[in-house]
Amino acid sequence: MLQKLYISNFALIQEVNLDFQKGLTIITGETGAGKSILLGAMHLLLGDRADVSMVKDNSKKCIIEAVWNIQQYNLQAFFADNDLDYDAVCIIRREISGANKSRAFINDTPANLQQLKELSSKLIDIHSQHDTLLIHNQQFLLQLLDAPANNTSHLKEFSKKFNSWRKTQKERIALELQEKKLADEEDFLKFQSEELELANITEKEFENIENEMDILSNIEEIKESYLSSINLLEQEEGLLAQLKYFQQLLSNVSKFDATAEDLKNRVQILDIEIKDILNDIKIKSDRIEPDPSKLENLTLRFNQLNHLLHKHRLSNAHELLLLKNSIQEKLRDTNDLSDKIIELAKKEELLFNEVKEIAVKLSENRKRVLPELEQKSVELLRKLGIPDARIKIELTTKENFDATGGDFAKIFFSANKGNELKEINKVGSGGELSRLMLSLKKIIAGSVALPTIVFDEIDTGISGAVADSMGEILKEMGTEMQVIAITHLPQIASKGDDHFKVLKSSIGQTTTTSIQQLSRTERINEIAAMLSGKALSEAAISNAKSLLGVELL
Repeated sequence: MLQKLYISNFALIQEVNLDFQKGLTIITGETGAGKSILLGAMHLLLGDRADVSMVKDNSKKCIIEAVWNIQQYNLQAFFADNDLDYDAVCIIRREISGANKSRAFINDTPANLQQLKELSSKLIDIHSQHDTLLIHNQQFLLQLLDAPANNTSHLKEFSKKFNSWRKTQKERIALELQEKKLADEEDFLKFQSEELELANITEKEFENIENEMDILSNIEEIKESYLSSINLLEQEEGLLAQLKYFQQLLSNVSKFDATAEDLKNRVQILDIEIKDILNDIKIKSDRIEPDPSKLENLTLRFNQLNHLLHKHRLSNAHELLLLKNSIQEKLRDTNDLSDKIIELAKKEELLFNEVKEIAVKLSENRKRVLPELEQKSVELLRKLGIPDARIKIELTTKENFDATGGDFAKIFFSANKGNELKEINKVGSGGELSRLMLSLKKIIAGSVALPTIVFDEIDTGISGAVADSMGEILKEMGTEMQVIAITHLPQIASKGDDHFKVLKSSIGQTTTTSIQQLSRTERINEIAAMLSGKALSEAAISNAKSLLGVELL
C-alpha cells in the first residue's frame, strides 16, 4: 500500500508531505484548488513523461517520491529481472529539473520509464470518471472472471506452456524459412562447391606458383648469374685460388707461430664451405633450363585461382578453402534441418495439446462463475441507482490462443426496462459506465489483492441515496485494499477513514496549493461546507455529524 507521498516544486505545490493509512482515504477541495495537480504527480510515478512547464521554480528540482509497502505483492521476480534491490518498503522517485531533464529511481537505483510503468502498474490504479476503456479490455474482462474462478494456478501453468509452445513454434518457423532459403540456394551452392572442389586448391599454392613463375620468367638472368658465380670461384685468379694461396701463407707462419695454426684451420673450413656452395650452384645451373610450356601452364593456373579470388572477393588461398568448407557445411545443414524441423513439429504439437487442455479448464471455470458475477454486478448497480440494470457476459472461443487463453469476453448491458441487451460499447451513458466499472472493480477487489486504487470524481451525476450507496461500496472496498477517493459529495466523503483537503491560497503575486490532513473538527466543518457552502449553519454541522456517525461526536 501507499504509505507516504512527497511532492515539492511541482505546479502550484511548493511542498507537501502526506502519510496514508489503510482503508478509505478521502480527498476533497473546491474546483480549481489543485486536486488534478495531485493526480498529475501520481501519474509521473506511473511513468508518464515529464513536462518541464510543471516545475514551479526552474532554479530548483521538482521531486515526487512515494513510499510503498510491497510485501504482499510478490514482486521479487520483477526486481531480480531488472537488477534492482528488493525491499519490503519500496521508494519510487521522479526528479525533474528546469533544464528539461528527468530522472527516475527505484530504491535509489536509476530506472527507465518502462521499468517505472511496469512496477507502478502493480501498485496503483488511477481510475477517473472517463476511464471506462477497461470494459473493452480483454485482459481486464478475463481477470474479472479468473479471480472468482480461482484460475491463478491454471493461468500460471497455461502461461508457462503457452510461452514454450510459442517459442517452439517460432523456432520451427525460423528453421523452415532457413531451409527454404537454403533450398533456393542449393543449386548455386552445389555449383560453387563443385567449382572449388575441382580447382583442387592447396594452402600455399599461390605463393608456390608465384615463386616458380618468377624463376621461369627470369631464367636467362638467373642462369647468367649462376655462371658468373662459378667463374668467380674457379678462374685462375678466382676466390678458390686465392683461398689456397691464403692457406699456404698461414701454413708458413704456423711453423714459427703456433697460434697461426688455428687461423689456417679456419680458412681451410671456409675453403670447404665455398667448394660446397660451388657444387650447389653448378647443380642449380645445370637444372635451370627455359620451359615456356610450364610457364604457360603456371600462368593459366594462377589466372584461374586469381579469378576465384576476385569472384568471391577474397584475398588468399586460405580464405578460398574456408569458403569451400562453409559451402559444404551449408549443404550438409540442408539435410540436418529437415530432421530438426520434424522434431520441433512433434514437440510443438505436444505442447499445443497441453495448452489446449489447460485452456479448456480455464474456460470451464470462467463459465462456471458467470451467473454469480452477473448477479453481483446487477446488485451493485441497483445500489448505485440503476435499479433495472441487466448484464450478460458472453464467452466465445477465439480463433487462436493468446496469453489469456482461448476465450473472448463480451459484456452486454441494459440500464432500462424494455431495452434489449446490447454490447457495452453501443449502450450506456458515461455515468452508467463509470458506475459499472466501479461495480466490476469492487468484485475483483473481493477476490484478489489489487494495488492501491484511486477514484477521481467517479461520483459525477449522482446524489442522495445513490451517493450514499457508492460511499458504502468504496468503504467496503477499503476493508480489502487501500482506496483513495477524490470526491465532491459529502455522502461519500463521510465514509472515509482518513480525510485530506486540497487548498489554494494566494500571497502577493504567488498562488500555492497545499494539502491538509483534517482533524475531527475540521472534517465536520468540511463536510458541512460541502452540504451548505461556505456559510456553516447549525443544520449543516448537525447533518455533517450525522453523516460521520456518532462515534465522531
